[in-house]
Amino acid sequence: MHETYQAEHLGRADHLGSFLRPPEILAARQRLAEDPNSVQILTELHALEDRNIRRVIAKQQELGFRFATDGEFRRNNFMSDCLDAVAGFDTADAVNRDWHAGGAKGDVHR
Repeated sequence: MHETYQAEHLGRADHLGSFLRPPEILAARQRLAEDPNSVQILTELHALEDRNIRRVIAKQQELGFRFATDGEFRRNNFMSDCLDAVAGFDTADAVNRDWHAGGAKGDVHR
């Protein structure tokens, strides 16, 4: 059981931004990267994103958040909006970063 704390208890903090993407979304994105013209994979990815967005919003509501985020599950990464909007970025020689949830080996999120 959890308690919903009011501002007078702890101050106020709002979460905004990304949640770690579930492994099933990461796997679907990898499959899409390998076959970018696959309508079937794209459809499956959107269904996975929809299901996980509903799940993460429900969890935030359960925890008593006044506002919820979709976890940014549809974004490729935190820079994707900028990279998509500004001409001239070349990511061909970019360094790949592996993000580990809780430092656990093998729990990689991009």
